[in-house]
Amino acid sequence: MSDLKTWLSQERGRSKALAARLGVSKSRMSQMVSGGVPREHLIAVRDFTNGEVTLEALLTQPVHTQQEAAHA
Repeated sequence: MSDLKTWLSQERGRSKALAARLGVSKSRMSQMVSGGVPREHLIAVRDFTNGEVTLEALLTQPVHTQQEAAHA
């Protein structure tokens, strides 16, 4: 089990690939790493990482919807 930040740092290009998969910008991906993955992306992140980043690991960070993040 790994947290998202650790998983992304283990291989060059992972952050860019995950951002593309989620349909978000690289800067938004960076915000998710530090501020929590929005609820609507939790399953996609787990699946993209082949379960290496678990839902439990993702839920240890704050979880926001895209609307909540826009108002933060």
